[in-house]
Amino acid sequence: MTQYVGGHISHKHIERVLVVDADPRVRTLLNQMLMRDNHVVVGEANSGAEAIRLAETTSPSLILLDLDMPRMEGLTAMRKLRQHYPWLSILVISMLNPEVYAMRCARLGAKGFLNKGEGVALLPEILRQMRRGLMSFPCQASEGVISFSNLSDRELIALRCFVRGGDVDTVAAALSVNRRVVTLLRRRLLAKLGLSTDEELISFGRGLTLG
Repeated sequence: MTQYVGGHISHKHIERVLVVDADPRVRTLLNQMLMRDNHVVVGEANSGAEAIRLAETTSPSLILLDLDMPRMEGLTAMRKLRQHYPWLSILVISMLNPEVYAMRCARLGAKGFLNKGEGVALLPEILRQMRRGLMSFPCQASEGVISFSNLSDRELIALRCFVRGGDVDTVAAALSVNRRVVTLLRRRLLAKLGLSTDEELISFGRGLTLG
């Protein structure tokens, strides 16, 4: 798209955006911001599973992805999206603690991590930075969250689900795996964290900043 600014020609890249968030109010806000900046919203999804389906049919150039969603969690969805559509740009917009999750998203190939609260106002500028090849991630993890570093992405997601009262089926859906894998993940969590019971696991998780 070509725009005329102050008598000069400005070439503006228009993104085809797939908005993925379980909260319809957030999707509406992001849609409004994108359209004000002349981008095209090609679809909306309320879960990771739906995002993968729509990525095939809507041909987005950019995905705005939440992490905390039902029916396939965001990290799981991102891994699958990067496998099938490695050329797609993914920007994470989430309320989850960036000290815990931002670098995990970077390792999976995301271009940036925005806080869904105060950070969402930066969306237009972040998109401009991404077009220049820049990434946008918050600072590294502090001492308070280093204890997460030896957990895999799957283990971290499972821990968050268990802390929130999720059962084996809930964790399986979030990770897009079967029940046997969830059982193995639970055992690994207990072993890595030096815990013996589910009650200890939940108590440990509640004492940390997961959300």
